[in-house]
Amino acid sequence: KEMAERRKRDSLQALMPKDSLAAAAKKSKNYDFSGNDEKHFYIIVLPLHGIAIGDLKARVADYNSEFHQLESLQISALVLSDDKQLFVVKEFPNDKKAMGYLKEFEETNKILQTFGITDYEHFIISSTNFVKLLRGKNLPEYLEMYKQKFK
Repeated sequence: KEMAERRKRDSLQALMPKDSLAAAAKKSKNYDFSGNDEKHFYIIVLPLHGIAIGDLKARVADYNSEFHQLESLQISALVLSDDKQLFVVKEFPNDKKAMGYLKEFEETNKILQTFGITDYEHFIISSTNFVKLLRGKNLPEYLEMYKQKFK
């Protein structure tokens, strides 16, 4: 468990630019959806166990190399809780680009199915809200606000 906490903390620091960490710390704990032009990430919520995450990362990296080469997308996996992890594709320059990737992934990409993943949640999130999500571990709250904004 200590290793998972350290991995999550180290991953958070590696993912986020220093100025985003400072900005997120200063803002309230509520999620803010006003930063449409802020950097955004695409997130898939997966079970912590039972998925070959390294293989999944490799397949998505291959997909990104073929269809999103100019965007230089990066992939990581972060522990969110005792039973959930976040598969992160970053970074998109704004919410529209990230939402386009989400819709494309949803409509044309069968990678998750090849891993037996058919029931999953996925969403986009700004870099500021991502920091808040990792710190507060309140995924249901974020998803509720997300659905009001984007659905």
